[in-house]
Amino acid sequence: MNWTKAQQQAIETTGRDVLVTASAGTGKTAVLSHRVVERICDPADGAQADSLLVLTFTDAAAEEMRSRIAETLRNRFAAERNASLRQQLLLLDRSYISTIHAFCKRILTEFFYLIDMDPTFGILDADEQRLLKTELLDKTLQQAWEDESRHAGTGNVVRRPAHSARHGQLCRPHHPAKRVSRQRRQPGCVLPAGGSAE
Repeated sequence: MNWTKAQQQAIETTGRDVLVTASAGTGKTAVLSHRVVERICDPADGAQADSLLVLTFTDAAAEEMRSRIAETLRNRFAAERNASLRQQLLLLDRSYISTIHAFCKRILTEFFYLIDMDPTFGILDADEQRLLKTELLDKTLQQAWEDESRHAGTGNVVRRPAHSARHGQLCRPHHPAKRVSRQRRQPGCVLPAGGSAE
């Protein structure tokens, strides 16, 4: 692969921190995967594949990074037939190449006994997160409306009651200076005294 001068520096620079910034589609993943392989294959001070920590923000990015590192190592092994490279390929399955939350889960799973934590814990998926947020929002707004001392701070926010078809959604904040006809009020909204909905 033909690297630019900056990419080559990012791959080969050692002994210091390296920050790589670039826009989407410019080869950051390829550069970082080759940098990892160079650290593994360094004859003077090579790192073990299972001692690396490579964190990403998404599962797709983590899988792509692992796949590219493995592919690059396989290509090097095919060209050099070096037994140590074959060993590194086997160790790659044990490496820490994952999302941040997956890495944290792995650490907690391995060392739960040090912090007296239930080892059967799990990570909420996207649907569970949305449901929990909706429930918490509904509970918070309900408490705010029931607490008269908070009315001054919540006067511009209105909430649909629990039996509304669109449970948990918010109506748009109203403006005290505007008057809206009875026909334009949104059914099912709870309004402050003297308020109106748009």
